[in-house]
Amino acid sequence: MLRKNILIFLKNISGGIMNVKEAGSISRTGLQLGDHAPRPPEPQDQDQIISNWKGDLSSPLVSIKCNAYNHAGYIRDAINSFLMQRTNFPFEVIIHDDASADGTDKIISEYMERYPFIIRGVLQKENQYSQGKRPGNFTAHLVRGKYIALCEGDDYWLDENKLQIQADFLESNPGFAVCGHDACVIENGIVVRETKLRDNQKRDFSAMELQRGVYVLTLSAMFVNKLGEAPPEHSQVVNGDDFFLSRLGEFGGSKYLPEIIPAVYRRHEGGVWSLVDDRKRKAHSINTQYWIMQYYSRKGNSRLATYFASKAAANLFSSLPSFSFRELVFLFVQLLKMFFIRKFSFFKKRLKK
Repeated sequence: MLRKNILIFLKNISGGIMNVKEAGSISRTGLQLGDHAPRPPEPQDQDQIISNWKGDLSSPLVSIKCNAYNHAGYIRDAINSFLMQRTNFPFEVIIHDDASADGTDKIISEYMERYPFIIRGVLQKENQYSQGKRPGNFTAHLVRGKYIALCEGDDYWLDENKLQIQADFLESNPGFAVCGHDACVIENGIVVRETKLRDNQKRDFSAMELQRGVYVLTLSAMFVNKLGEAPPEHSQVVNGDDFFLSRLGEFGGSKYLPEIIPAVYRRHEGGVWSLVDDRKRKAHSINTQYWIMQYYSRKGNSRLATYFASKAAANLFSSLPSFSFRELVFLFVQLLKMFFIRKFSFFKKRLKK
């Protein structure tokens, strides 16, 4: 079947649900600025989805991992985009809700009841992130897939063939550890950025480049399930994407798949990362590079440890001209807090073991 291009949408004031299969004239390069973002269709029932699967239905090839927190206004789009996937293999959806206060957990429970064979959830009664615990700590043991696909509860996919394309590629190309694609950025349902990737990021990366740090959109990523338990250093960073991508480089390179319709990254007030200011982003970035350096140092990889040490230093000094004296003081205070507080926490955990 010829694959249809992504929709052109009428700019209706309702911004209602549009079926991804209804229109086929928009360019595969994505939506235009000011467009209403398309939303996934209402999903088929469980039996219809499973009817196309082959092989052992209880052994999913792909596990979709989704983290949610106060995403009641968005989570349906995310889950519907998972359930619209057309595959010839079994997949599963694992959702972690971190004690949402807006009813997100009730929506997830509704889907779990309707799709008990496909969707499993971990619904926390007490927020874990505020205690320094990551969602992955609670869902890792549930993952059965050979490959893992990621999408946060406030983002969603647009291509119904995304999983099939990515899984087929990884199955046929064992030299790659991860593959991904582009996404647009929306605010209040309106496209504010046509692409989230720069042109120089829309390419393949070698295993070494992946280890040294490249940008692969996590909401687009599918990767081999080979990482195992997260190292203790990983818990010391705020945004762990760079860390896990670097570790994936041990198993192969990264493939960019432009044929997949761009996904949707949602920017909103409740977003954990999208609205973090530049100063905090810079401090978090330096902190992440520091802990990746510590990880590779502990693993005996002096080449990568040295690389990330120099990268953290260069990142710090390159930012100096753009900050006022007051901002520099703020930055250094933030870095000192992160380095010393997290270092203490790290060694405390190591001593307990």
